[in-house]
Amino acid sequence: ALQAAAASKGVVNSTDIVRSLSRHLFERDRDSFKENLFKATQPIGTGVDKNWRISVTDPRGARGTDYRISDKEADAAGGLCLVMLAVPSSNRDWIQYVGRTARQDNRGQYIVVLNREDYSYLDQPAACAPKSSLGGGGVVRSVPPRTSPRGEGFSAANAIDRILQHGAMRDRVRLEGSHESYHRGYRMNQISEAVHESGLLSSLDSKEVFSQLCARYEQLSTDQMDSAAQLVGGFDASKIPRVVPTVGPSANAQAALKACEQSGPQSPEKRSVGHCQPGPKPSAVGGAALGGAGAGPKTVIFALDRSSSMNSKDSGRGERRFETCKKCIMSILENQIASGDEVGIVTFGSDVRTAMPLIRKGTGQGVLSAKVAALPKPEGLTAFFDGVSQALHMAGSGRASSKWVVALTDGDDNMSRGQPGGELVTKHLWECGVPVNMIVITVGNTLSHRTTQATAAWVAAAQNRGRFGRHLPVQNAEFIVEAFSTVSELIDMPCGAIEL
Repeated sequence: ALQAAAASKGVVNSTDIVRSLSRHLFERDRDSFKENLFKATQPIGTGVDKNWRISVTDPRGARGTDYRISDKEADAAGGLCLVMLAVPSSNRDWIQYVGRTARQDNRGQYIVVLNREDYSYLDQPAACAPKSSLGGGGVVRSVPPRTSPRGEGFSAANAIDRILQHGAMRDRVRLEGSHESYHRGYRMNQISEAVHESGLLSSLDSKEVFSQLCARYEQLSTDQMDSAAQLVGGFDASKIPRVVPTVGPSANAQAALKACEQSGPQSPEKRSVGHCQPGPKPSAVGGAALGGAGAGPKTVIFALDRSSSMNSKDSGRGERRFETCKKCIMSILENQIASGDEVGIVTFGSDVRTAMPLIRKGTGQGVLSAKVAALPKPEGLTAFFDGVSQALHMAGSGRASSKWVVALTDGDDNMSRGQPGGELVTKHLWECGVPVNMIVITVGNTLSHRTTQATAAWVAAAQNRGRFGRHLPVQNAEFIVEAFSTVSELIDMPCGAIEL
C-alpha cells in the first residue's frame, strides 16, 4: 500500500524506495528478504541527492534484526528513525523494538503513531502500575518514565507507559492465576508416575478411576487428588512425598470428586448402567458404531484456520501449517472416528465456509479424504470467532449425544462480526441443548489477551456444563502435530465425552 501511495505521488522507483521486511516475505523468499535487509540502511544517490529507503516490517523485524547504519550525515540528522504503529504489551518486547535503532554507538530516534480506538480499554483513569524502563517518544534513552498520575486519562504524553503498565498488570494477574494450576499439575504428574510404576492399572475399575482423575484433576484440591488416587486398587498416595503447597478446590470440585468416586469398584450390574463398558477401538468399516473405547457415537466438528498466515512453512516438516493440519485431521478421521460417528469441517479466513457438511463416516467413507484434500487454500484474515460459532451450530445438528468441536487458529480474530470477544460462542456453549466438548489449539506466543480470555471462557463453559474443555497452546508451529495427537487421545478416552 505504501509503494502504491508513493507511485501515485509520482515517486520514481517506488518499489525500490519502499521495501518489505515482513515475516511473510522471509518465509516465502529469503533471498529477497536478505537483499531488502541489506538495502534498508543503504542510501540512494550521493551528495545533495542522497536519500534513504523506507522499510516496512512487522514484529519479526522488531526483535533480533540488526539494522546497521554508519553514515555521518545520517547520524548528524538523528540516525535511523523508527516509526511504530503499535506498542507491545510486554516491556521486554518494547526494549527490543526501540533497540533496533541507536546501535553500535550511533544515534537513533523513534516516533510512535497509534490509533486511539485500538487502546480504548486504557481510555479511563487508572492507578499507577509497574513502570516501564523507557519513556514515550523521542530519542532513545534509559531514564525512568513519566508516571501517570491517578486520574489522568490516556493521552499522547502517557500512552506508552500506560500500555506497558497495563501489560505488566495483566501478566502479573495471569501468573498469579497459574500458580494453582502449576501445583495441581505437578502433583498429578507425581501420582501418574507412581501409578504407572506400580502396574496397578490392569483392572477396569482402576482404569476408570484413573481416567476420571486425569480428566478432572484441575478442579480438585491436592488433598482431593490424593483421595481420588486412593481409589486405584492397591495404591497409597500418602507414600508420595508432597513437594508442592496444598491447593484448594475449584467451584466444581465436589462434582469432579463424585465422578471419580462413582467410577470406583462396583458390582458388574451397577457398572453396566452408570459407566462405560470396555469395547473395541473404533473401526473404519463395519462393526459397532463406537465413538471411542466403550463410548457411543460421536459428532466431531473441526474448525480450521485458513488465513494467509497458515501458508507459513514452519511446521518442521517442510510443508505449510495448513497442510500439516490437514494430515493430522485425516489421521484422526481414519483412526479415532468410527463408522457410526458424524464428522464435519468448517474453515475460516476472511469468511467462514462449510468445507465438509456433517456426514456419517460409514456412509461417506469414500469422500472423506477427497473433502479434506480439497479444503480451500489459506488466504485473507481471521474470522476465528465466527468460524467456531458455525462449528458449534453444525455440532448441534448432529444426532450423537457426545459432541466435540476442535478448533485451531494461529492468530487473533480480526474479521468476525457482532462478537468482538467471542461472546456468541460462549453464549452457545452455555445455552445449547446438548452440551459440547470443546478443544481449542492456538499456535504462537503473540496472541492477544482478548483471544486467550475468550478461549478460557469457552473452556470454562464446557466444563461447567459437565463436559470436557481444554485449551492446547503451542508456542510454535512445530508442535501442531503434537497438539493433534493430544486431541486424538482426548476424543478417544475410555468413557468418551459424557464421562469427562
